[in-house]
Amino acid sequence: MPSNASRMVAMTVLFALWLTGCGPKVKTNTPAGVSFASYATIAYGGRQGPPEGFERATLPPKAMAQALAAARDTLTAGGWKETSVEEADVVVYAGTGRRLQGERSGGYTGVNFEVMVEKGAIVLDAFDRETGELLWQGQVEGTIKPPIDDFPALRQAVAALLERFPAPGSK
Repeated sequence: MPSNASRMVAMTVLFALWLTGCGPKVKTNTPAGVSFASYATIAYGGRQGPPEGFERATLPPKAMAQALAAARDTLTAGGWKETSVEEADVVVYAGTGRRLQGERSGGYTGVNFEVMVEKGAIVLDAFDRETGELLWQGQVEGTIKPPIDDFPALRQAVAALLERFPAPGSK
């Protein structure tokens, strides 16, 4: 039978693997009947409220710059051309939020416990600039781990979300 010390070591290792192995959770929605066939240009319109179930959290300027750079890189690679809000076919608005959430852990060790983790989320909504019609919604959620300025993880989360954004001209 394993000792308490070896159980604690096993729990610590599993917990560390769990934290580093959980990627961002991505959800997207394109309303029925929406086609991107006539769209080619995109602009970033600013901030909106936080995702449902989250309280508003403003990203620090460096983090916001990294998130916007990831969005630009991903959408440009997907064929979108960035322009001004006044000239764009599609305008994207972003919101950010945070919440504390209890999560159960320890299933493999036989010792169950709840851990409070901080979750962060980014929500993006894309609208037809002329009509205001909602074209696409996306949300990415993940565990915030120190350091808070983990820019590669932030860029990866934004890219994972926008990889599901429809290509310009698609139906």
